[in-house]
Amino acid sequence: MPEHTGLVALTFAVYLIAVLLIGVVAGRRTASLSDFILGGRSLGPWLTAFSAEAADMSGWLLMGLPGLAYAAGFQSVWLTLGLLIGTYGNWRLVAVPLRRETERLGDALTLPDYFAHRFDDRSRILRTPAAFFILLFLSFYAGSGFVAAGRLLQTLFGWDYPLALALGAGAVVLYSVGGGFLAATWADLLNGSLMFLVLLLTAAAGVYLNGGPGGIRDTLDAFNPALLSPWLQPDGESLGWIGIASLLAWGLGYPGQPQILSRFMAIRRAEEIPLATRVAMTWLVTVLAAAVLVGYTGIGVLRRPLQGVETEEVFIHMAVQLFSPGVAALCLAGILAAVLGSTASKLLVASSAVAQDLYKDWLRPDCRDRELLWVGRCSLVGVSVAAYGVALDPHNTVLALVGHAWAGFGAAFGPPLLLSLYWRGMTRDGALAGMAVGGATVLLWGRWHGGWFDVYELLPGFVFSALAVAVVSRWGAGVRKAWKTLRRIGGRGLLGLSAGLAWQTPHAEEPLVDLSSAIPDVRLDIRYATDNNFAGRRLYPAARCLLRRPVAERLAEVQKELAGMGLALKVFDGYRPWSVQKLLWEVLPDERYVADPAKGSRHNRGAAVDLTLVDAEGRELAMPSAFDEFSEKAHRDFMDLPEEALRNRALLEQVMARHGFTGLPTEWWHFDYEGWERFPISDVPLD
Repeated sequence: MPEHTGLVALTFAVYLIAVLLIGVVAGRRTASLSDFILGGRSLGPWLTAFSAEAADMSGWLLMGLPGLAYAAGFQSVWLTLGLLIGTYGNWRLVAVPLRRETERLGDALTLPDYFAHRFDDRSRILRTPAAFFILLFLSFYAGSGFVAAGRLLQTLFGWDYPLALALGAGAVVLYSVGGGFLAATWADLLNGSLMFLVLLLTAAAGVYLNGGPGGIRDTLDAFNPALLSPWLQPDGESLGWIGIASLLAWGLGYPGQPQILSRFMAIRRAEEIPLATRVAMTWLVTVLAAAVLVGYTGIGVLRRPLQGVETEEVFIHMAVQLFSPGVAALCLAGILAAVLGSTASKLLVASSAVAQDLYKDWLRPDCRDRELLWVGRCSLVGVSVAAYGVALDPHNTVLALVGHAWAGFGAAFGPPLLLSLYWRGMTRDGALAGMAVGGATVLLWGRWHGGWFDVYELLPGFVFSALAVAVVSRWGAGVRKAWKTLRRIGGRGLLGLSAGLAWQTPHAEEPLVDLSSAIPDVRLDIRYATDNNFAGRRLYPAARCLLRRPVAERLAEVQKELAGMGLALKVFDGYRPWSVQKLLWEVLPDERYVADPAKGSRHNRGAAVDLTLVDAEGRELAMPSAFDEFSEKAHRDFMDLPEEALRNRALLEQVMARHGFTGLPTEWWHFDYEGWERFPISDVPLD
């Protein structure tokens, strides 16, 4: 503990007052949930870069990584290399498409929000498990920050660990609740600058006192030569491919970290991301190298060797031993800055998951922004309590808690996010499978030891998650349909299941085909090729009905069944170009009847059809309403209708369902092909 604890306390107090003032100022600019979660998407490139990296690195940068370098030597270099590769890949592969997609898809504010919009998931099946994993793993993540703060205050002032922990957690909660995302990002600029300064200062002093790079090498060689070897553990045993792969695998975690992804979503314009990338990488290379040097040089500088969890305090002891009280206090404030900034960012992500993805989605869909804002703030306090509980065990290390949370996010969200940005054939069920398999792998992997089970859980979690996304997206719909087919034909064994799979599996590559070629006798009344539609003008250049090949083939089966009843189909619409969808949305922006073009319509995929029944003479059967009559009469649950209309509506729905079509609840004429999400949104003109 330093001699001048009063000066250290004063420095901490000044810093805390500064960040609390930031919270107050930011709080005045936080008027909506969008402001609280993403700062109104107003961040510039420099602020985005500093905030993303400060939110990423946290107290781990000043405690966990120097501690690893001090205790395990070159292993910290492998880890640093993995982090640099992962960070660069995240900025290059994820930042731009995620920023554009989240704004295009209904202004998605959170990661679960993005997934729900990306897959047009109205069942809430994606939001809930995504929010669950966020709350679970962020409790560990925030707990690691509280551990760092508690250990810092305990070491400096001799306070009991629970008290030190409570004070550190309280400071985080105060300014996070006040200003939300803007407070966190503005504080990140201060925190990132402070971390950069104190790490460079401490590393430079350590290198100087060790006599330069040659002196560091001589010191380590005399202390433990294994610390300099890329292939050995500190005890001289081989690190092996499992050890090296585990350290490099940390880089795989980046695409799944919501506290970083939220910064990508919050930048003003996607065009500013290249500059932000350069700023971020410059900052990161510098601070990671400095952190490793602090650990290495601490071996030769510190008067007393550090053991066990003490190794994570190497930066604290270096600052106290090397500098005057004022400079040491500044360095130690850097740890507090790292802890406060990054932990606040994680708590904000957790609170947004509660407010946006649980409270609004399940309990109060029509609640106002002010209500959601206060729900977010209250949930932030609740998550902080859970994180405090995680951090109470004084034997926890910062690195261990960060590693577990990092793996959880990386495996549960990384592969689903990456594939959703680049693979149009990915499905909602694939995303759900990836989250579940990745998250479960991380939670269960550590229960076994030896051989493959010694690898860092992120690596198998990431691989299994990606495989789950690919397999379920590619074959999941076919398996479900084959099972239904097997049950329908009476369970004729494996042969029936195999045939069902071959028959049912749709393909994203399937072309659009003219329905008249699949059903030569089909009756067409393509309303959007006329002015007899709710837009009041002609929107298609030709009266054609295009559908994906499997959809058209299945509709031909419907026509064949109806022919046995003396009936037939009349089709009003099939594939609809996306540009036409935009025009319809401008006329009627009501998602009960017209899909938001930001999400895309199933018509845009060539996997939805609007139709009715006609008799052998081509006369339309009585139905609840006219086509495109947007009223309660069009809803499938509306029952105050003539018996004939109810009977005809039920017949149409039953026949379509037998061939794999599902009706839209608000339009009796609209049917979606099961597995529609497999097909891409298109804007091919109907010439």
